[in-house]
Amino acid sequence: DACAYGEASILLTSALAVIGRTPARDSPGRAAGYDELRLDLLCMLVSAQGHAGDVRGARQSRVLAIRLAHQLGNRRGLTRAYTAYDAPTLWTTREYQEQNQELIAGLASTLALVPPDDPVARCRLLATLAPETEATDAQRTDEASGEAIEIANRLDDPVLLCRALNARYRYIAMLGPDRWGELDDLGKRQLDVAVTHGLTAYRTQAHHILCMAQLARNDLDRAQWHLDRAAEHATSGQLGLALAIIGMFKGLRELIAGRFAAAEAAYAPILAELRHLGSPGIDEVDLLIRFCIEHARPEPGRQQRMAALAALARPAHDRYGDAVAEPYVRLLIAAGRPDQARTVWHPGTPIPRDHYWFRWTALRAENAVHLGDLTTAAVCYQQLLPWQGHLPGLLHAHITLGPVDHTLGDLAAALGSPTRASRHYADAMVVAERVGAPHWMARARAAGNDIREPSHGRAGA
Repeated sequence: DACAYGEASILLTSALAVIGRTPARDSPGRAAGYDELRLDLLCMLVSAQGHAGDVRGARQSRVLAIRLAHQLGNRRGLTRAYTAYDAPTLWTTREYQEQNQELIAGLASTLALVPPDDPVARCRLLATLAPETEATDAQRTDEASGEAIEIANRLDDPVLLCRALNARYRYIAMLGPDRWGELDDLGKRQLDVAVTHGLTAYRTQAHHILCMAQLARNDLDRAQWHLDRAAEHATSGQLGLALAIIGMFKGLRELIAGRFAAAEAAYAPILAELRHLGSPGIDEVDLLIRFCIEHARPEPGRQQRMAALAALARPAHDRYGDAVAEPYVRLLIAAGRPDQARTVWHPGTPIPRDHYWFRWTALRAENAVHLGDLTTAAVCYQQLLPWQGHLPGLLHAHITLGPVDHTLGDLAAALGSPTRASRHYADAMVVAERVGAPHWMARARAAGNDIREPSHGRAGA
């Protein structure tokens, strides 16, 4: 329970402060004993903070634990420090695009020290490594999470298995629809293990995974059911975030329905609460939500609103560069600044195969159409074609760009294939109708009726 974990965090912090004020030790053995005790307390603090929902605090305390473990040079201490964050995750635990190379290298070196007769340590380290590499090294994430599940299965350890399944679902969720079917099996297995063994926090996470499985099918109502169950079974440490995710999903459904003012009203308090909680990457999420609303809203004044968003997005682009170039370029185009857009657009740079790949590739396709880059348009068409019937971003339950079929229609029309374009626009209408998006239906219908015009697509620039 988060109240208990919160109290534990306070007590552990106080204990660490007392140890820090302890007079100089009178013998090496006694000093080592104090350091071992301090490491124990730090590792317990990391776990308590994680379960209480204090993500930033837990990661900061883990840095201290790892530093002390390296000073002690004890392999078991290193393993414990690196794996001390053991709370299941409903939201990212890292800043956007921030890969902690030092942490990843330390995990890898500690893994190399684990002897064959300690599979539990290896499983915990692998399950910790996988989420840290999920956005930058898909193969490593695949291998680490897969081996963690194999070990947990062999040991028949329910807690280890749930921890490994947590690592695995994050890997599957960043891939294409050809793998999204695995989310069902992952979520159902985690739910079964969690219910059987009374692992309440993992029960909540299982429903979160199953929500994503339903979103992969564009089934918003069934996804809502699982989000409600996730909140119903959430521990106190998870409840705030579980309710925030439900609030974000409400904003998403208003966006899909074309009720843009209602979407803004639904998102605003949730973003404020997540910012108050110190959730990683919330500023970037806020910008992305605003972008998606304006991307969908075909109202007067859109160019001015996009220009204002472009100004807000510039610091993120200055910081992350090509990692966020596609939405920034799209903003500049929509703001009526195509020349500036061309100066910062590098379509030859590969988009990392992470959970942003789908939405960023869809935006690269739009940028290619608007900037007249037919070579990039042809590449994007082939990359997006397997994703027919899906909405970029929908899987993660807080934003979407609308049916990718519409983007495929725009690409086909730009590439001189009106018949294919017409088919894609018709498919976009079907998808939009299923999710309850009359504005996207109308837009696809208009594009299908007008594909031979020199200008087409989603509400101009």
